[in-house]
Amino acid sequence: AYPADAGVLDVRSFGAVGDGVADDTEAIQRALDAHPSGNRIVFLPEGSYRLTRTLRWATGAGSGAAAKRTILEGASRD
Repeated sequence: AYPADAGVLDVRSFGAVGDGVADDTEAIQRALDAHPSGNRIVFLPEGSYRLTRTLRWATGAGSGAAAKRTILEGASRD
């Protein structure tokens, strides 16, 4: 669990379903694009997320290192 003010982006709030059937690609991409270089964690709660294309990290402003400040994190190792 994260504190409410931690700046964690839950992919469900961007439309991801995580049921293994719905295509969650666009929703997860929207979450990744929402705060380029914003020191954010894009969080995938428990579930199975179906992706149909490659996700791209937004580069944000400044150097190419800005994309490294966004983390995609799942609720479990499975």
